Amino acid sequence: MISGKNRAKLISVSGSVEFSVVSEERPSYTTDVTEYPIEGGQQYSDHASNRPKSVSIEGIVTGQDASTKLDNIRFWQEKRLPVTYSGRGTYRNFIIKEFRVVEDVSIGDGFRFSLVLQEIKIAIVKTISVKPDPVLEKIVSKTVPAQTQTQVAPISNRGREQPQPAIMGIPGPVFDSVSILKSILNPWSR
Repeated sequence: MISGKNRAKLISVSGSVEFSVVSEERPSYTTDVTEYPIEGGQQYSDHASNRPKSVSIEGIVTGQDASTKLDNIRFWQEKRLPVTYSGRGTYRNFIIKEFRVVEDVSIGDGFRFSLVLQEIKIAIVKTISVKPDPVLEKIVSKTVPAQTQTQVAPISNRGREQPQPAIMGIPGPVFDSVSILKSILNPWSR
């Protein structure tokens, strides 16, 4: 139980909340292991990855500023602000995943709480400039050789073309263009 002089704190960029009592602090370290079933009922595992750390905290907040502390924690959760928890252990770059409050007559000027924090990994995006490679520019030509131009059909914008049904194995456009075949193969079209 953490209480007294070295009280547990939840710290955010917009302030801090000091807990009156922390009765339980449960850190959790989990690793996911892939499993594939193989013949004979065995499991085959070939990869493992660490999940974000989490810590569950239970405690009590009392005092005249208890409602302000409650509002601060709710605000941090709503705005998804990163927090640092300092109690028996210190956990930095965590987010409030779950916050439960019990307000009853047993604690008149405060509340009991259950808090779950989860570690977040913040990616840092960097942009770098790269000089063009003169050797690569010589290899990749910007003009298309004449021989290639004659082999490639020009680009046209005809929209979507609907497929035509094949009658007796002959594609629709070919079938339509030959009127004699029409009359011979499909006498009912007259």
